[in-house]
Parts: sequence; C-alpha cells; structure tokens
Amino acid sequence: MCRRFILSIISLMLLASCATAPSTTVSTTEKNTTGLRINGVDACWSEHREYMQELLEIIQVQWYKILKESRISPPKSSHVIVTFKLNSKGEIDIAKVEDSDAGKLGVFSCLNAITYPQPYGKWTEQMIAVLGDEQQITLSFYYQ
Repeated sequence: MCRRFILSIISLMLLASCATAPSTTVSTTEKNTTGLRINGVDACWSEHREYMQELLEIIQVQWYKILKESRISPPKSSHVIVTFKLNSKGEIDIAKVEDSDAGKLGVFSCLNAITYPQPYGKWTEQMIAVLGDEQQITLSFYYQ
C-alpha cells in the first residue's frame, strides 16, 4: 500500500523588510495531494503571486519526487518546519530546520526539496523595489 505524503504549507512568513508592510504572510493549504490552494497573500507578494505559486509548485514536485525515489516513510502526522532566505537572484542563502519530529530522512527530504531546484527565477526590478534583496521564508511540511 502506498503511503500518502501531503505538503501542507501552512504559512510562509516573509520577514524581510517590505516597502508596503513591516512583515508579510502568505498562507496556503492543500486539501489533497494534487495541488496547493492559496488562501491569502499580503501586499508585498500580491503583485508577484505567480512567482510565489511557481516557487511552491517547484518545491512540492521536488519533495514528492524525493519521497518517491528514496521510499522515505517518515512517521505519520510528523512535520518539518524550515526557514530559508531567498535572494533576488533566486538563490537560497541559508536553510535552517526550525522544528521537526519527522526524523533525519524526513528533514533531509524537505531541505533538499527547497535547495536542490535552485536557482529559482531571478526577481524583476519591480520585485526588488517591493521585496528588497532577499526574503526570509518559513515552510511547514506535514507527512500524513
């Protein structure tokens, strides 16, 4: 029987300074294993929603690929919370595990899902004007 893994990115905390708000939050949830649903985007990312959706899709596809290929089976209902900095070149500067009860392999799959596909798309001048040179993002991965 195939175990189902669900990426439920509960909140993305975009903590870098922003021209329109001191801190920003993007919330997403997923009702099934086939896609993400964006619940809300604050002012900083509202004009660049497509970039964020593409970033999340890339991470999700990579995460599923890693899990399928490695046959990792972290404990059911476990999670991993990862914070990273994404710069305007689309590169991940720092990736740090904030919390996890998914074991080493669960953490490994999440970190690699974020870092392996980089660089992501470069930001436009307009994005840099609104978002600055980098944004700190926190993703929560849930294994179900």
